[in-house]
Amino acid sequence: LLHKTQGDLLPFDQRDLHHRNFVFDLPIRSGSTAKVYLRVDTESAMSLPMRIWTRDSFTEKDHLEQAILMLYYGAILMMMLYNISLFIYLRDLSYLYYVFYIFSAALVFAVQNGVAYEYLWPDWVWWNNRAQSMSVLIASIATIVFCRSFLHTEDSFPRMNKFLKYWVIFNFIATIASVFLPFTVALRMASLQVVINALLSISTGVVVLARGFVVARFYLLAWSVLLMGAILAALRNFGYLPHNAFTTYSMQLGSALEVLLLSFGLGYRINLLREEKEKEKREITESVARFVPTEFLNYLGATDIRQVEFGTAVEHDFTVLFTDIRSFTTMSEQMSVEDNFRFLNSYLKRMVPLIHRYDGIIDKFIGDAILALFAGSPTDAVRAAIELRKELIRYNNYRVNTQGYQPIQTGTGLHTGKLMLGTVGFDKKAIKESLNVPEIVRDRLDTTVIGDTVNVAARLQDLTKVYGGTVLISESVYNELTEDLQVATREIDRIRVRGKERDIKFYEVFEGDPDELREQKLLNLASYILARNLFKTGEYGGAL
Repeated sequence: LLHKTQGDLLPFDQRDLHHRNFVFDLPIRSGSTAKVYLRVDTESAMSLPMRIWTRDSFTEKDHLEQAILMLYYGAILMMMLYNISLFIYLRDLSYLYYVFYIFSAALVFAVQNGVAYEYLWPDWVWWNNRAQSMSVLIASIATIVFCRSFLHTEDSFPRMNKFLKYWVIFNFIATIASVFLPFTVALRMASLQVVINALLSISTGVVVLARGFVVARFYLLAWSVLLMGAILAALRNFGYLPHNAFTTYSMQLGSALEVLLLSFGLGYRINLLREEKEKEKREITESVARFVPTEFLNYLGATDIRQVEFGTAVEHDFTVLFTDIRSFTTMSEQMSVEDNFRFLNSYLKRMVPLIHRYDGIIDKFIGDAILALFAGSPTDAVRAAIELRKELIRYNNYRVNTQGYQPIQTGTGLHTGKLMLGTVGFDKKAIKESLNVPEIVRDRLDTTVIGDTVNVAARLQDLTKVYGGTVLISESVYNELTEDLQVATREIDRIRVRGKERDIKFYEVFEGDPDELREQKLLNLASYILARNLFKTGEYGGAL
């Protein structure tokens, strides 16, 4: 009589064969008959397929199962390492939660199919039994944590997100309690948690998908594959399906496919979130560009307003265009607040595109005035000024003929030279702590341009009121003009600029004047030049 005993309550090394399953070595000769009695005593449910194998058949079957398990756990390990590296690189907790989830799933299967007892803790009998329930409870925590992260329930399903947060805490308490509860109670509690968490996860996925979160499709598909594997395993346990490698490891296969689908879904979700952030960033950049020109940032060596620091400044050659509406103060006093802004926006929407057409940068709007910069040839700035003048004529025709308003007049000054671009304002970080700046005080920065080039352009604009011209340019601008533009210009006078040794000669550009006025100025240009030369030499009678 041969008596053999195996079980989870005995050390692993007491088994006949060091194998994850209960395998008894029966010394029965070929062709002989023997009686074998098997007594099973367990506190929980147990799947007990009984087969008698020859050594060769058992070895062949075991090699196949070992290969399946190696593929499964190898794939899980690779996915874990890959996603850990993604977490380290991207600093996105979603990848870490995913690693926690697939590790916990692999741990459950390792405990259930005996791999953990064989390779991880062969001498820890007590822990091996407790691991049956604890591994499932840990997986329950990981399932909910990953569900909240993957489905982004904080935004897509706030109510469920709050519930799941407390449900994770409950699962954690249950996991700790399982150490002290009787084995059967802990196992039943773990089984109940599996059912509840599966229902919560699937229902959350359905609701989130219905609300338009397309990534939930991957989540639900992954759960469907896992559930299909579980159904096949259940049908095998109830005898509706045969015991073979496919049905035995159907849940591992479903788990592997689930891991793969969730990985695809996680990548899709991350890309979707990245695209949303990029879109939001573009919208912010476009919004900022309405106040700070992108070209201005580029000159400061930045591509984003957040890269611009307090006091950043550069020097560059520009042509400055300064244009202003004459007598605007008097006009504005006769209009309501709404009419003032309606008029200004109506005027600016016609003028600003013309400046951009010639690669101009709107530095700022100063009430009714426009300060624009041209980094290219001064010719571009002059052509823009001419177009502004022509558009004003068309705008006045519209105002007078259709609205019954009075026409408006503008003056424009242009000068070329070096100027400084930079940031000015108030930055608490740049101020000594000893000043005790109140917390309520906020940083206030602005971009601006500084230099004589700006001052001269503004001065020339102001002189249009004195000399009656509409577009005045400095000699530095005139010298850069093409011949076709120089034809419709005439020298006006000289101005003294503070800090300059020589006066600055300036000219009128009348190419944009009404046709009749422009033709008259061209026709009388020779007489004008002669009269001006006589005036300069003191021959005032001849000049008249």
